[in-house]
Amino acid sequence: EIAVHAAAVQRVGMAFFVLETMLGELVNRMLAGYARVPFAAIQSKRLDEWQKQRIAEAAQVLYVDRLRIDASRLVPGPAGRQDIVRGCRTIEAMRRAVKRMLLDLPIGLIVVDHLQKIEPPFPCPIFERVTQASNGLADLAQEFGIPVVAMLQLNEGADAPTATDTRGGQEIGNDCQALVLLDRPPMRRPVKERDQMDPAQREEAAMIVALHGSGGTGTIPMRYAGETMRWYQVADRDEQLPLAAPEQRVAHGGHAPVAADYEGVEWERNDD
Repeated sequence: EIAVHAAAVQRVGMAFFVLETMLGELVNRMLAGYARVPFAAIQSKRLDEWQKQRIAEAAQVLYVDRLRIDASRLVPGPAGRQDIVRGCRTIEAMRRAVKRMLLDLPIGLIVVDHLQKIEPPFPCPIFERVTQASNGLADLAQEFGIPVVAMLQLNEGADAPTATDTRGGQEIGNDCQALVLLDRPPMRRPVKERDQMDPAQREEAAMIVALHGSGGTGTIPMRYAGETMRWYQVADRDEQLPLAAPEQRVAHGGHAPVAADYEGVEWERNDD
């Protein structure tokens, strides 16, 4: 949602590295959240006319040249087989991809999902792996002068998460300017108790600003709509979809461009 809002609404060049989800599923999730259409309906392709219209409107907004996605994806292989083309998995691969993207697009934000999936240059314990990834992303932000937002997994507990619950190590707090934790209190309740909640109670969530290098900390009430996999504030629930301006639409075969599209491409700088 951060990547989509930055590229489609704020019109910021985006480098989005997705290490856990396949490209096809990722695009469906983005469409579900932005169109307010259930993810299951998109996956099963059982959409009514209203939902199809919402998806079409969302696609016009999301398929923009400013959103560059690097993710593993399926491509046709020999004998009708589907082969997997892997996206960037290391800090060095991300660095090379950002350099290629900068040849034709000013990048204003880098998003990585998620930090614990970044592969180290050599086998090592999870604590050292997370520390290396955190340090590498901090170096990436400093090298290019571009903010980096990295998702990470938390250890599950009976209470609201804190800054010490980052899975794999606590060094992340030393590298980041801000640490924001997403909390869903209903998920800490027994399943039977959750089943008896009304929809509004099941959507209860919070955004906890645990660390902030240049500002205050605190908790922001949020909601999480499970059907559409969307985080939102109460005032934004019925927000209308902004339509894409004609110049935003992409002429890349109807799909969002990915970093792998630029592998092996000969570039010539044209300052005009």
